[in-house]
Amino acid sequence: MYVTGGTVTCGSITMTDYGLLDIGTNGLVRVSGDKRTQMEGYVTNGYITAEGGAASVVILFDGAYTTMQSSNNPALAKANTPSPFNSAAGISTIDTVLSWAAGISAISHNVYFGTDSANLTLVSSGQTGTTYNPGYLDYAARYYWRIDEVTTGGVITGDVWNFGTKGSITLDYFETYADTSALKAVWKDGTADSSSGSSIELSTVNRENGGVYSCAISYDNTGAVAGKYFSEIECTPSFADFLINNAKSMDIWYRGDAGNSVQKMYIGLSDGVNTAYVDVNSTASEYSSVWLLKHFDLAEFTDANPNLNLNNVTKWYVGIGDKSGASSGGTGLVYIDYIGLWPARCLNEYQSDINDDCKVDFNDFAIMAGEWLESGMWPLW
Repeated sequence: MYVTGGTVTCGSITMTDYGLLDIGTNGLVRVSGDKRTQMEGYVTNGYITAEGGAASVVILFDGAYTTMQSSNNPALAKANTPSPFNSAAGISTIDTVLSWAAGISAISHNVYFGTDSANLTLVSSGQTGTTYNPGYLDYAARYYWRIDEVTTGGVITGDVWNFGTKGSITLDYFETYADTSALKAVWKDGTADSSSGSSIELSTVNRENGGVYSCAISYDNTGAVAGKYFSEIECTPSFADFLINNAKSMDIWYRGDAGNSVQKMYIGLSDGVNTAYVDVNSTASEYSSVWLLKHFDLAEFTDANPNLNLNNVTKWYVGIGDKSGASSGGTGLVYIDYIGLWPARCLNEYQSDINDDCKVDFNDFAIMAGEWLESGMWPLW
């Protein structure tokens, strides 16, 4: 097969004896997923060539596709292989770093960045590295960026790439764990040291459109475990500042099981010295078969303990039962899923909110009053 020009996109490539894929100067082959190792093997064995062997095959991965092209392809003069890949969605607002592969003649790079694709800002000039940290990003926003390559022959203007950011900061969503052992390496339950009546496992009881896994918490508040009448799990967050990037609230998804004893559920945050607990619901663990979403204002935790430093959270907890109680509780099973931090956001839309600022106030009344008795009906009879 000869790809002299244009782009060939495929899900996979399998080369057999006497097979040949030759890529011309202006040709591009894209294979879904990261197939670099496989494609490099084909190149080594002579199954894939460029310009009949007159050029080398350049193999790159852009985050979605493995690309192959001739080393003489003019496109390689531009910066390429962006990360995040072009048009990516769900990108973090707090730890995203832009990276790219340099053009073949690049001496340095000029980085342009912004939210207006037609009016990007030069944020770094003449840098030699191929990464750039844009800092904290806005929630649920689309960003555009471009890398211009500085060469001995002038500046080569790059393509404009874009990506979209998440609307929240993920604390945990349980999709990255391979099994229960991996989950327990991050989350400590009561079985680790008999500190409470909790035991966790990675579960496939999941929310619709919420991924594959959740965390199942079995609780035993009868005192059978070291005389404890509560069940709690704890985690060290990947970052300590829970007010990062103007975060204002926390969400947690949860559900119960039909056989549960009625026990309250709570969230705890600790800065290593001070701890605050806020109830999810006084009888949260009795619910069955229905996923529920709880919104917390982070100020609820400092209301519960004014000394808590939300800029330095070292531990956070999910518990079932009365931690200060001295009487036996019950047993049951609770599932938790996506837990994240959010900025202030509009949870309820009102028909009277004419200017869409999530408030019904005199600004909306002024708009209505200014157009009082106006009519767009035509004809008027």
